[in-house]
Amino acid sequence: MTIVDAAGLISFFAGEPAAEQVAGLLEQADSAITAVNLAETIDKLERVRCYLPAELLDAIDQLVDSGLSVLSIDHEDGREAGELRAQYYNPRTCPLSLADCVALAAAVHRKAALATSDGALANVARRLSVDVVALPNSAGRLP
Repeated sequence: MTIVDAAGLISFFAGEPAAEQVAGLLEQADSAITAVNLAETIDKLERVRCYLPAELLDAIDQLVDSGLSVLSIDHEDGREAGELRAQYYNPRTCPLSLADCVALAAAVHRKAALATSDGALANVARRLSVDVVALPNSAGRLP
């Protein structure tokens, strides 16, 4: 299983450098996103990038219908995400969002790979021996 974080799905919709690589991941039968990261994706695309809600939600529904799994977050994931943020977050050196930590916790518990363009998230994932699928960020740099 490969869990795609919000940044990956945002780049897919926005046609950023990782879009083609994310499209390939989304075509795999074992691709997933957490419900929290899906919420972050919708929020950023609508609020920051001005996507039309109806069109965006239809496109997301098509991805889910095509096989993208949306992972529910359970008690164990929530505990782990909170612990990860408490342990690793630093606003200057490791600016992990809570949604980043949820994606990482889901990857840890499911022994899944994590696809991200976020350098801080990728670094912590590697420290925890999570396989990282490095996606280029909007500037084309890999984490």
